[in-house]
Amino acid sequence: MGFLFFVIYLFFEILVSYLFIQIFTPLGFFLESVVTAIIGILLLRDFSISMLWDIQLVVNREITPEEFISIGILRFVGAIFLIMPGILTDILGTIFQFPWTGQWFASHFLIPKNSTNKSFSPHSSVNSDIIDAEIIEDEESNRLHKENI
Repeated sequence: MGFLFFVIYLFFEILVSYLFIQIFTPLGFFLESVVTAIIGILLLRDFSISMLWDIQLVVNREITPEEFISIGILRFVGAIFLIMPGILTDILGTIFQFPWTGQWFASHFLIPKNSTNKSFSPHSSVNSDIIDAEIIEDEESNRLHKENI
């Protein structure tokens, strides 16, 4: 099945590249490949800076830790796609660099839905608040416990 997807991708990559070369000439295709490869290398070099921004999003609870990991992986894969020659890989690499597209992709394809992992506990509810409590032992129960030992 993966081979079929690869063949379909390869067909569309060649088709789009051919159309791009017809419009912008082979020199334009070469320059586009070189420029996007340089951008991809720079993005890989500065990958830690983009991860710091994503860590800030996790700290502010704007994204979940699962989305953080998925977005980081997608940005890395996007930078690799930018280095590879081809128009479709450059389009995907550019799309994967934006956090909102990474969040959408991660939530729809990489992170399992919570609705499929439902477990019922009679003592918990979905919207319950956690209450901090302190247990205070009774002197009488301590005395009775000591007498039984």
